[in-house]
Amino acid sequence: QQTKSRGLKMYVWKVIQHYFSYRRDEYTISTDTKEFTQKAFFLNVANGREFGYGFQISPAASLQDGVLDVILTKTIHALNGLVFVIDGWRKRLHKNKNCMHFTTTRIRIEAKNLNYFQTDGDAHRCEGVCEIRVWPDALQLLVPQSAEAQL
Repeated sequence: QQTKSRGLKMYVWKVIQHYFSYRRDEYTISTDTKEFTQKAFFLNVANGREFGYGFQISPAASLQDGVLDVILTKTIHALNGLVFVIDGWRKRLHKNKNCMHFTTTRIRIEAKNLNYFQTDGDAHRCEGVCEIRVWPDALQLLVPQSAEAQL
């Protein structure tokens, strides 16, 4: 759901607003090395560490390592939801017993109710399938010699 407002307050409000009505979906996931089906409440594919506002998906994630970090949360309910949030802020989400964490260079996600995905907070439509892959060394930067000396 799109909103014109941004910021932690709006994010927390949206989570609370949808927390009790959101349902798990069954995902078929294909990666470099495996294919499996898993019901999940939350599925995040990240190239970086942070989801936002200090909430870390995977402390070991790196923009330069050529792999995606995937966190799949099997279920969230009233008892473990707070633990999930605390683990994210304490940089321990990848160790949460309710989460699966793995890395891959490509992932294909299929689900009956997969209609949207987001990149950096912006929603995009999809039709039940989302494919993500890493293109190593795809971004090349030109650095002036004067800036290079400062590094």
